[in-house]
Formats: sequence, C-alpha cells, structure tokens
Amino acid sequence: MSQDPSQLEGGKFILSARLEAISKEAADELADLLLAIKKDLGENEPGCLTYRVCQFENMLMIFEEYANQEAFDRYLRFEEV
Repeated sequence: MSQDPSQLEGGKFILSARLEAISKEAADELADLLLAIKKDLGENEPGCLTYRVCQFENMLMIFEEYANQEAFDRYLRFEEV
C-alpha cells in the first residue's frame, strides 16, 4: 500500500500519526493541545470527516479521515489567519 496520497485512486482516506511523548504528563499536555485543535477545527474543516485523538500512557494516535484528495489538498494549503 502506498503512503503517497497522490497514488490513491480517489474516495475517502484516513491519515494516522503515532506520537510518543517523553512522559505521560507531556502526553497529557499534547493531548490537550490536539483536542483543542479538534474543538476549533477538526471535523468542522471542509472535507474532514473524522478527527480523533487516542491516548494510552505516553503514546498518542491521531486519525484524520478526509472525503477525497481535494479535501486533503485543501487541508495542506490551509494557512492560519
């Protein structure tokens, strides 16, 4: 399976990221920041169907599901104002 989104044939897809913090406390802080992103943007972002953050001890997983390549490209071009 390709990790290059340009190689996908279309339709929705999921991005995942695994982050390992130096401690559970650091992971808690990072999780708070990631959940703030979800609250402020997350699934309200056009074309973003799912934005999830999962935590176990000092390990975090982030899952983002996009409707299609166009939605993902729009996400890549996003600039904060």
